[in-house]
Amino acid sequence: MFLSEACLAAREAPLRAVKLLRSEAPAGVSSTLPSHRSARSFTAAPPPLHLAPPTFTLRPAQTFTIKKEVLSCPNPNSSPQSMDFAVSIIHLVKHLKSQRESIISNQIGRSGTSIGANIREAQYANSRADFISKLQIALKEANETGYWLELLFRTNYISEAEYQSLDSACTRIRVMLIASLNTAKAHTK
Repeated sequence: MFLSEACLAAREAPLRAVKLLRSEAPAGVSSTLPSHRSARSFTAAPPPLHLAPPTFTLRPAQTFTIKKEVLSCPNPNSSPQSMDFAVSIIHLVKHLKSQRESIISNQIGRSGTSIGANIREAQYANSRADFISKLQIALKEANETGYWLELLFRTNYISEAEYQSLDSACTRIRVMLIASLNTAKAHTK
């Protein structure tokens, strides 16, 4: 069985199990599973369900021609810096939640951690257009994170020192993303 057939078999396994359970119900005992036509209540526990995992074999190894051009960030420091920034944001979110602030902490948690995720995704982009798109999303998320940081500072949830530290890290990531985008766009022409 090939991989696609195994996926199909795995998807159909629960349906086969339901049919099997309905067909094996003892006489005089109502089914434990509702049918399409009528919802029946059950009075007995269903028999234990023991489904073997689907087995499949892979096709023989195939060779693919790989493009000589590798899409990656021109600045290799952007990924570790975005990871460090995401860790700082997570610590900030924990601090904000301890102060019972949930609206902004949820927003900055999403946008601040999304930067690194999109940079990491861009490193394995399918095409140059996909690479540029992921970096543009990361840049937008970095810009949004800068907004939330400024809002937290102006509402006295974080100190000026915390704001300066996080905002400068966010700004450095934005500068690297802009440089990476400019380089990637220049190579598409």
